[in-house]
This record gives sequence, C-alpha cells and structure tokens, in this order.
Amino acid sequence: MGKIIILIAFLIGFGVANASVVGFEGLVSQGHNSFSDLGKSDTYQGYSWSANSGDWGVADCNITKCFGDQDLIAKTGTSYGWNYNSPQSLFINFGQETDVMDAYFSGLFSNRGFFDSSTIQLFGYDSESNLISSSSILNLADSEWRLLSANLLGIHKLEIRSNRPDSFFAVDDLRINEASAADNASNETVSISEPASMALLGLSLAGIGLLGRDKKA
Repeated sequence: MGKIIILIAFLIGFGVANASVVGFEGLVSQGHNSFSDLGKSDTYQGYSWSANSGDWGVADCNITKCFGDQDLIAKTGTSYGWNYNSPQSLFINFGQETDVMDAYFSGLFSNRGFFDSSTIQLFGYDSESNLISSSSILNLADSEWRLLSANLLGIHKLEIRSNRPDSFFAVDDLRINEASAADNASNETVSISEPASMALLGLSLAGIGLLGRDKKA
C-alpha cells in the first residue's frame, strides 16, 4: 500500500504545473499610465517589460473613461495592458525558461480616428535572444477580445508584434507557466492548477479502487 501512495504522489506532483494569468490588475485605478510612470518596467511580476519604442501601458476603463468615448472593457477584472505611445512590439523578459500558453488581444481606438493594429503575432527567444518559436497570426477586432493560442515553450523572452508601427493594440489575461510562478504570484496574478493534475488525480483514485477489488477477489 505504501508503494501505491508513493506512486500516486509522484504522478500528482509530476502533473501539477503552476500557471499564472497576468491580468494587469491593481496597477492603476480610474485611468491609465505607462509602466515607466508607475516605476514597474523592471519590477512587475519580477519581469523586465520593454518596447521597441514607446512603452508598455496599463488601463482601468471600467470606472471612468480612459480615452474619451472609445473604451475597451477588460477581458476579466478591470485592467489590461496596451502599447503606450504605439510601439510596434512589446517585450517581456522572464529571466528564466517560461511557457507562454495564450493571451487575449484587441484593437483599441479606430472609432476615434486613430489606427488600430490589424494583426498580432508572438515570438519566443532563448536566453541569448535567438528566435526559437513563433505563434500563428491573429486578426484583431476593434474593442473585441480574441484569443491567440501560442504554446511557446521554454522561452526566456516574449515579443508581441503588431503588423505595423504607430498603431494600437491591447493585451489581457496572458497565461504562462514557469518553474517559480508560485514565488512570483501576487495580488496581480491568479494562480491556477493545470487540468492535467486533476486528470492524474482521477486516474490515481481509479487505480486504488481497482487494486482494492483485486485484493477482495
């Protein structure tokens, strides 16, 4: 029986992955700011946030108007990230191997006469900034969130690239897996359990039941 318990513990431990959903919550309220203004470019979640020009921004538009009449409501919560001053690419340097699973993206300002980005694509780089993976291309919609499944595994740096410079896009609910996600978790991050762990738990319990039947027989 002791061997069975050890095996079950191993299976569950192997299958559990700490996933974090970066939702940009709690950085601002009733408005918008850049990461630089907030002093968060190298501290938010412990990662390095940068852009090829301009800056990352964070907006909370569920309470007051962020950008006049054209508002984008967050996918979840009240806040989302966006490309402040419209850089074509945003970057996150995780500082360790990280899996980027998916994220939601949207256009922002087309109803106000600005230019939205038309497409988004994700690129993954190793610790020496070599390109090692990329996602499919996502077509954006104005003020409508669309999911981009990426599955960029074992990357150190993520690039979020729009199809053109001087245009706008937003990002919310960026889902990542990393070895120390639990250590980085804060009130701005939601920790979730991967479905695989639940499946393994179910299989383990089923195995106990079958072994119990065999002994009775």
